[in-house]
Amino acid sequence: TAHFSYRGVWGSHGYYRFSYLIEDTFAVVDMLRQRAEQYRIDPERIYLLGHSMGGFTALNAIADGLKVRGAVIVAPCDMAMRCQEELTSYEKMKKTAQSGVFNLPDGKCLWEDLELNCGKWRFDALADRLPPEIGLHFIGGTRDTAVPPPKHIFPLYERLLDRGMDVSYQELNTGHAFTGYRITLTGMVYDLIEKMERDR
Repeated sequence: TAHFSYRGVWGSHGYYRFSYLIEDTFAVVDMLRQRAEQYRIDPERIYLLGHSMGGFTALNAIADGLKVRGAVIVAPCDMAMRCQEELTSYEKMKKTAQSGVFNLPDGKCLWEDLELNCGKWRFDALADRLPPEIGLHFIGGTRDTAVPPPKHIFPLYERLLDRGMDVSYQELNTGHAFTGYRITLTGMVYDLIEKMERDR
């Protein structure tokens, strides 16, 4: 597995912006393909795993044309919907970001980035942009109050089902951090990727 930190967070250089998350995901996958022999990677069998903001990023990267074999999306946060419909939650996140967790050029950049891209980033707008051949599997937490599945997962999941895509949804009786269920979650992710491999 390849785990990376986006620019502007957890000590990485540069500024943090939502659009950069998507760009960085493209860059990492491209780097893996360029160094496939060095890292003993099959460049045709790359999968994405994204949790929360990572789920938002993985979905949007795939919708923007990132070529991967499939993805497991865990408790994804629809940031675009949140900035339009859940302003209280957005403001809490912005305060956390401005507290020093993220390296921001100014206090307006996150909002401006979302406002500019809301139309294409919202999950309900992604359904028609996600390639029909890709496997997408969602995992949610029944006690997730930060990113409730009925609001952040189900609208997109149901639209993908209507399109006849290879999608599934599973859930665990836990909250957003999946505390106490990390080993179970890891097994679920492994099983889903194995299933996608078998179904190809």
